[in-house]
Parts: sequence; structure tokens; C-alpha cells
Amino acid sequence: MTQHDVRLDLPPLMQRHLDEGCYRGVIRGVDREGKDHHFECELPFKWVTRDILIVKNLFSEVDLPVVLEKAEASDKWENATTIGVGNIDSYYNPEQRNNDVLDIHEALETTLLEMYALCASNACAYIYMSGNVHGQPQCDTGYQLLRYKPGQYFNEHIDQIKGNALLGNRSLTLVVFLNEVEVGGELRFPRDPCQGCGETARTALSHTEHAVNTCGQCGGAGGLFISPEPGTGIVFPSGITHPHQSMEVQRGVKFALVTWYM
Repeated sequence: MTQHDVRLDLPPLMQRHLDEGCYRGVIRGVDREGKDHHFECELPFKWVTRDILIVKNLFSEVDLPVVLEKAEASDKWENATTIGVGNIDSYYNPEQRNNDVLDIHEALETTLLEMYALCASNACAYIYMSGNVHGQPQCDTGYQLLRYKPGQYFNEHIDQIKGNALLGNRSLTLVVFLNEVEVGGELRFPRDPCQGCGETARTALSHTEHAVNTCGQCGGAGGLFISPEPGTGIVFPSGITHPHQSMEVQRGVKFALVTWYM
């Protein structure tokens, strides 16, 4: 993927924005031709935990169905791969994940989605840094489109791979949902408090299991679930404190954009 410099030359987010939970102002990005773009925006945001940030209204200027239709027609979709601890090369492991991936920079003729992705990445990094002084990303890693058809999933994992020269430097992850899903496809954080009773699960799923382990306290589905909504971004730490999974899509197709901050 193409690495981008994250533009963080704006002043700290004003306290009233933090209190209101909405950033109103300008986000910016530079496209692959070097052109600087500025967009007025209004981005509601919410810290669902101390370290997981949700930002809404991303890609509000983009006709996402049209963009996704063009992306769907690309012949450059590939099987998504995984990288184990200490491994250098990625490999296809359908027991862990079986979704598809498309590199935006390499595969799409238009720069529109990449341009807005860069702006969205900047905005989310900016808001995250203003609410968590320990998150100081310097750049992102470029943008991938993820596609999950019915029966596809990505089991519990972390994004920071110890011992890997590039992936070991990931500090934060950004996932942006690009469409609604009829059934399934939630982003789940199994170690975060159960939405039913607030208890924190400590058991992990096996590498071959993509059903949800239930909460031992209330019997409900354990962990924090975030359902796909178009233009909703989630920023969270990439390391061992935040294992996560993409739940199996049962009906419909899920599209999401992903990048990692370094």
C-alpha cells in the first residue's frame, strides 16, 4: 500500500468541541498528484470506551453506492491474507479470514475515494489525538477496501504484529464502514464490557471458531459490537489490548475501508 503523511498541522481541538462531541471545521488532504484539498465538515464523535473512538459523517460528500459499484467491478480483488507473529510473508488462511481485499491506490482509476480517505484519516487522527494525548500518529499506511460476502469473516486478531518490520509499528487502526449490512458484519471487541451486563470477557476465541462466545454473567453475546453504518469510522489501538474481529456476514455484502497509523 502507499504510505501517506498524516497532516496534523491544526491547533488542538477546542474544548467546546470535545464537550459537544462534534468537530466543525476543515479537514484536509493531499491527493496522489500533490493537490491540496480542503473540506468543511461536521463530524459527530463519541468515545465508546477510553480508547475506542467512533466518528460519524465521514465520506458525506461522496456518492458511496457509485464508488462501491466501480470498486466491485474491479478485477484486482484478492484473497485477504494474514501474517503470524514474527513472520515476514503473508499467507492465505481461510480458517482465520476469508474475505477479499482491494488496494485503492493500485486498483482504482479514480483518485476520489483515495482523496477522501486521506481526509477522513486526517480528521480521525486529529480527533483521536485531541482526546488521547498518548496517541501521536505520524503517518498512515495507505488504504485498502475490504469486502465481506455472506459466509465471510475475520476471526479474532490484533493488527500490530510483533517482529514484523512494518506491521510491528502500527499504533492505531482506522476502520470506516461504507455501507449497511442486512445481517451480521459487526466489528466486535471481545475484551470490552458486555453490552448486556457490563461484565468484561477474558476468554478468547480459537483460531478456527467464528461464533461468539457468550457472556458467563448474563448469557448474552460477550464484548462490544459496532454495527456497520455508512461513513462511520472507528479508531482504536492496534496492539494486544484490543483484539477484535469482523463478524460473519449472514446476509448482504459489507464494504469497509481500513488503514493503520504509525
